[in-house]
Amino acid sequence: MLPNGAIASTGCCRWCCDYINRRPSPLVAYWYGPDNAEFRRFVRGTRSGGVARNDFAAQMIPSAAPFGGVGRSGTGAYHGKAGFDAFSHHRTVVGTDLPFTITGRAAPPFTPSMRATTALGLRLARNRTRRRLRRSR
Repeated sequence: MLPNGAIASTGCCRWCCDYINRRPSPLVAYWYGPDNAEFRRFVRGTRSGGVARNDFAAQMIPSAAPFGGVGRSGTGAYHGKAGFDAFSHHRTVVGTDLPFTITGRAAPPFTPSMRATTALGLRLARNRTRRRLRRSR
């Protein structure tokens, strides 16, 4: 259980949607299950800043995707192009069918290959940020 969050193991999408909609809109709604009609009903039937399917915090990874909340969880999304669309809300919906979670690599224990992969990712992100800063001058 997370602050202002709930974990429900249920086959009733309507119950989950009602439960979420009776409370302040969450920053992110998490769905663990297949990308099927029930998942699409969940996305359409709830109000949240974004939706992540089968992974935790994956909605923040795509650099061009908007990230932000609605209602009490925040207003607007200032990430990538969304900075120009500040007065509208483009909801991010991400998901994975991989046998592992991308964000699962962010928690110990860290193997040598995980450390190397993380170092490479940070180096690439740093270089991309430097290029963007040079272009903006």
